Amino acid sequence: MKIKKTRTILLVAFLYLGFLVITLPAEVAYAFVKKSVAPDTPFMLQGISGSVWSGKAITAVVSGQRVNSLSWSLQPWAILLGRMQVQLDFRDGDSFGRGNVARGFGGALYLSDIEARIALEKITVLAKLPLGLQGAVGLNLAQLEIDDQMLTEAEGTIAWQSAAFSFPSQVNLGDLKLTLATQNNQIKATLVDGGGPLQAEGLLTIKQDGKYKFTGTFAARDKTQTALSQNLRLLGRSGADGKVKVNKSGAITDFTSMF
Repeated sequence: MKIKKTRTILLVAFLYLGFLVITLPAEVAYAFVKKSVAPDTPFMLQGISGSVWSGKAITAVVSGQRVNSLSWSLQPWAILLGRMQVQLDFRDGDSFGRGNVARGFGGALYLSDIEARIALEKITVLAKLPLGLQGAVGLNLAQLEIDDQMLTEAEGTIAWQSAAFSFPSQVNLGDLKLTLATQNNQIKATLVDGGGPLQAEGLLTIKQDGKYKFTGTFAARDKTQTALSQNLRLLGRSGADGKVKVNKSGAITDFTSMF
């Protein structure tokens, strides 16, 4: 009876402690984390309200990139799946995003029900993309999983909307889209264009060990687009049909650096 009573007391104490944590004012929790847990992290929140469980910030700054109207909501049921999960929502002008982000107790990263449109100028620095890229990234991901620094599962689409680049000269590409699917323990991403200036099709295969292979063809849909044709020569020599064939393979060593 004494052991049973002790277990009951410990359970009640644990539940009470958990209640105190999730109802802790978000501003207090953020101040503690920034001061004592992760003082050097390139992440800042301003105008915080609500609790750790559910709250919002007027402004979030990540590595110098500003995002307005960020809100979050913890999803405690995900603990049953062995992960800590939060639903995020942000808006900043024409850019927006919503979806679930989770971290497994073993370190795996999970994204689900992601819907977002983010101007490339907002993520160029974060994702270490080349300068001069224009347009926006559109995400519609049912799920994406990264475990042990490797992409292990992906379902959905990633689009480059109104794709263009301004260096060394202004070149418009149109819309490009990758459709992701997990088949036979590997990720297959099919590339298609949206009927714009760039004619593109290809297949990217990523194995769980990080090895990838890409095969595709690219061409200027309008042969008078000399700037586009000249830039395509950087990918390789065009064939008799005017298309440039690309075959690339290699290894991606760390997917976590992309997020």
